[in-house]
Amino acid sequence: MRLRLALLLMVVISALLTILAIPLSANIAHRDEQRVFADRLRDAVRLAGVAQQGETPVDERELADQLERYSSLYGVATAILEPTGTVKARYGRTFALDAPAVQQPMGVALSGHPSSDDRAMWPWQRRDIVVAVPVLRGDDVVEVVVTVSPTAALRNQVRSSLLALAAAGQCVLLASVLLVSRLSRWVLRPVDQLDRATGEIARGRLKARVGAVSGPPELRRLAGSFNRMANRVEQMMDHQIAFVADASHQLRTPLAGLTLRIENLQAQVEAERLDEVGALADEVQRLNAILDSLLRLAAVDQVEPDVREVDVTTLVACRVQSWTRQAQARGVTLTPPGGAVGQALTAHADPTLFGSALDAILDNAIKFSPPHGTVTVRLSAGPTAVHCVVADTGAGLLDSEYTRIGNRFWRSMRHQNVDGTGLGLAIVRTLQEAVGGDVTFTPNTPSGLRVTLSLPRTSGVGTKCR
Repeated sequence: MRLRLALLLMVVISALLTILAIPLSANIAHRDEQRVFADRLRDAVRLAGVAQQGETPVDERELADQLERYSSLYGVATAILEPTGTVKARYGRTFALDAPAVQQPMGVALSGHPSSDDRAMWPWQRRDIVVAVPVLRGDDVVEVVVTVSPTAALRNQVRSSLLALAAAGQCVLLASVLLVSRLSRWVLRPVDQLDRATGEIARGRLKARVGAVSGPPELRRLAGSFNRMANRVEQMMDHQIAFVADASHQLRTPLAGLTLRIENLQAQVEAERLDEVGALADEVQRLNAILDSLLRLAAVDQVEPDVREVDVTTLVACRVQSWTRQAQARGVTLTPPGGAVGQALTAHADPTLFGSALDAILDNAIKFSPPHGTVTVRLSAGPTAVHCVVADTGAGLLDSEYTRIGNRFWRSMRHQNVDGTGLGLAIVRTLQEAVGGDVTFTPNTPSGLRVTLSLPRTSGVGTKCR
């Protein structure tokens, strides 16, 4: 965002500099040419004064000497023409009298007025400055003094002035870059801190806050409002977790008493009522399991993940090995990841939390697989994540149930006869979110459920199995 803001400001500043530079450059080119034109006009008027016809005939020798000295000193071609166009005197380099650039000023001079030129001289233009001044006798134009000045020196001067202007513009632009960099850093520092704090809170670190910040007053107020909101959210979460934990603990005592009473009742009830009392004991046991799951879920919500680089290959192999004996006891074949991966796959994760999530998935897969069923564990690596896939051959889910799987206390209608609380997959989702991972559920072929645990991928050495 800082780069985009800086680029936007630089575009605006560059546009403003360009808008200012164009008329300023035109003013420089126009000013320099007008200065040279004014000098040449004064010289032409002086020469016209020498050639002025009055009662005494002009000294032709003096006029010729002045024209020759002027042409040799300034490199300016000069000529004195009669109204008919006949050349009376000519010095310096030759020029075409019938050229439009010469004819237009001569026409103005023949009307009794000095020529004018309001143009600007640009470095890439190759044209002369032509000045024509009438020599009057009374109200009649008897001769015209024409000067044609080369512009190489003028164009070089204009070029130097424009280069100096460009250099000044570059200096201003460089100063603007430094100013924009500091300004964008000052403006966006609260935004950067807000971004980091929201990222920390999204990863479950509810104690993250925006520290003392500088910047615009609006952003400082926003940072303060964010901290107050985060405090409120943390308090609400703490109250919710405390309520669940307190309620679970408070329910344990009456449930323990109820369990003892049911056990005593089983010893005294008639034989035909034993099944009913046994069902009641099972419900109490299921309620105890729900309380245990609620306490575990509350603990998961409070946990601070220790995210680091983990060797997922070794960690998954360890967890699969731990569940092999239980799978064999239920008559289920648990297939560990094969050697096709070829190298250790590392990812950013908390090994304890990821191990707990994988344990819950393996427990579900073994529990819902039929005898002689198979649970397969596979590892794969994508461009940005490492995927651990656990597929079972159980009954699976209906298509309409995949949108609800992972919700708290939800259980499929197909598995109501299997022990469970409906919190296991919700705990898995919470554990994965705590470490920045993801969990997805898809049908397995030909039957069963496929669960994919994804973790952000990294490279390097991971942790050992513990």
